[in-house]
Amino acid sequence: MKLQLTASALLLLTSPAWAQSDYLNGQTPEQVIEQYASDAAPPFVAPKLNIGDNAPELGVTEFVKGAPVGSFENGNVYLIDFWATWCGPCIRSMPHLSELQEKHSGEGLQVVAVDIWENKRTANGSEPIVGDERTELVKEFVKKHDENMRYTVAIDGEQMLEEHWMKAAGQRGIPTAMIIDRAGKVAWIGYGTDSSMGESLDAILAGKHDLKAMRAERLEAMRKEHDGQRAGRLIGTANSMLREGEEKDALSLMAALSAADFKDDAMGLNAMAWNLVDREEVSTKSAELARDMAAKACKLTEWEDSNILDTLAWAHHHLGEHAKAIEIETKAVKHSTSDDQREAMEEVLAKFKKASGGH
Repeated sequence: MKLQLTASALLLLTSPAWAQSDYLNGQTPEQVIEQYASDAAPPFVAPKLNIGDNAPELGVTEFVKGAPVGSFENGNVYLIDFWATWCGPCIRSMPHLSELQEKHSGEGLQVVAVDIWENKRTANGSEPIVGDERTELVKEFVKKHDENMRYTVAIDGEQMLEEHWMKAAGQRGIPTAMIIDRAGKVAWIGYGTDSSMGESLDAILAGKHDLKAMRAERLEAMRKEHDGQRAGRLIGTANSMLREGEEKDALSLMAALSAADFKDDAMGLNAMAWNLVDREEVSTKSAELARDMAAKACKLTEWEDSNILDTLAWAHHHLGEHAKAIEIETKAVKHSTSDDQREAMEEVLAKFKKASGGH
C-alpha cells in the first residue's frame, strides 16, 4: 500500500530549490562539499603488503587442528583464511574451504584458518578475548564444527598476524583470504566470500597467474573504493560538526550532499536525516532539513521502508506536526519487518499520540 501524499508534500518533493535556498548560503552543492573534501578524502596510500610481495612469517600462538605450518615451503600453495568464532560469513564459508582442501590436496594446497579479533560484548562495550579464555573458546568451536573445518586451524599470535598480514594488506573485514604461491609470494588477497577466489586459486595452482597484473588490478580497485568512501566520510564530518555545536555548517554540508552525492540514495539521505532527529534537542532548521531528506528517501523507496518512515515521523514530531507524525509512524509500524521492530515502533507511536494529547 502506498502512502497518499498531501498537496503540500507533493509540492515539497517536486521543488528542487529547497536545499540551496535554505541552507547553502548562495553556493552550489559542489562548492560547499569542496570546502570539506580534502579532510574527508586524504590521499590514497598503497598497502604495505600486496600481491607480488614475499609472504610474511606465519607466527601463531597455537595450532589447534591439522598439520602445523612452520614456514611456507617452496612448491606448495597455501590459502590463509582469517576468521573468528562470531563471524557468520566465516562460518558459512567453512564447508567451501574444506572442499577446496580436499579437491586440491594432491596439488600441494594447504588451507590454514587463523583465528583473529575474538571479542565479547560487555556492559562497557566490546572487549577482546585473550589468553587461555580465547584458546578454550576456539578449541570448543573447532570441536563443535569439526566436520566443516577439515583443514588446519590456528590462533593468531598476540596480533602478530593482524599487524603483519591484515593491517599491512589494508584488509578491514573477515573472512579475508590470502593465497601464497609456490614461490612464497602473496598471489591473491580478498574476502573469502569473493566468487573469484576459486578461479584465482586454480590459476595459481597451475602456475598461470600474473602477479604484476593482479597487483595493479588490486591497487586500482583499492583506489576506487577509497574515492567512493568520500561521501560517507563527509557525513561523518557533518556529524562531528553537529556534536561540536556547529549546526549551521553541518546543515549546509548535509544539504549539499543530499543535492549531490546522495540525491538518489535513499539510505544515505535517511542516515543524514536520522542523525539530525536522533538528538535530545532538535532545532527547527534541523528538523525541517531532516523532514525534507527523509521525505525524498521515502519517495525513492515508494513509502514502504519502515526505518525511513520512522525517521520522517520523528522529523514531523520535532516540528510539532503531531498528526503527520502519527500518520507516518502508523505506516512505519505496518511495514515493520520483525516483531522487535514492530514493538519498538509501536512504542514510538504511543509517544507521538501522547504528545498530541491523544491516548
